[in-house]
Amino acid sequence: MSIRFEKYQGLGNDFIIVETPELWSAQRVRQTCDRHRGVGADGVLFVDYLGVPGKPATPRMRVINSDGSQPEMCGNGLRCVVRYLADQGKVSGGRIIVETDAGPHTCTYDDQTVTVEMAVPSFDPSDIPTTSPTPLINHPLPPQWGLAPDIRMTALSMGNPHAVLFHVPEAAVENTAQAAATADLFPSGVNVGIANDSTENSLSLRVFERGVGWTQACGTGACAAAVAAVESRDYPRHQWISVLLPGGSLQIQVGMSSEPVQMRGPAEQVFSGTL
Repeated sequence: MSIRFEKYQGLGNDFIIVETPELWSAQRVRQTCDRHRGVGADGVLFVDYLGVPGKPATPRMRVINSDGSQPEMCGNGLRCVVRYLADQGKVSGGRIIVETDAGPHTCTYDDQTVTVEMAVPSFDPSDIPTTSPTPLINHPLPPQWGLAPDIRMTALSMGNPHAVLFHVPEAAVENTAQAAATADLFPSGVNVGIANDSTENSLSLRVFERGVGWTQACGTGACAAAVAAVESRDYPRHQWISVLLPGGSLQIQVGMSSEPVQMRGPAEQVFSGTL
């Protein structure tokens, strides 16, 4: 059986988009995402449609990472899906709601960028989840990680779990990311953001992503880093914060604690193909 697919990328975070979720297993995802023997991608995005007869169907995105694991949400992937739906002529008018495993997201788009209304950030330990009995905001690292006591961590959920650490010494970045990603503190795993203040209203970020490893970009990770910067480093609310990732920049706006985070950035088609 032939399966049509589209390859899209957002700041180098690349995905295979298909509308045949019933034909895919975790093994097929791993094989197809292999960069030497397959198409090559950070994950597969499945698009299907929810609805009732007589009413417009709502598109839904589901994600499987390149290792076969299934995250709750992917911000860069969502921008790619919105661009895909627009390119295919399946949406019009510049605004769309897309369902995900982390809930519905309102998205707007033009020829250059896609803006996504992301989740309301949560520091509740049960939402992340973490075994900590209290929220981890600007919190000291566990001593067994062997880092300086002035390095702090903020953990939160953006629909998926994140731990953001600022100003980790370069020599310690790899070990720190591995320690956080596998820590008992996060029983379901965690996406680890290594952040540094850059200029006013901007920061640099690298993300060690669950099921992927170091990635060119991470939309939910950029949102988590901006939220952590607002909560612990006096970055402003209701202003666009530039988050520079290895693959390029995302613009993130953090509102009040009860408001969704806004994410703005590019997404584009790479190529089409048949498996």
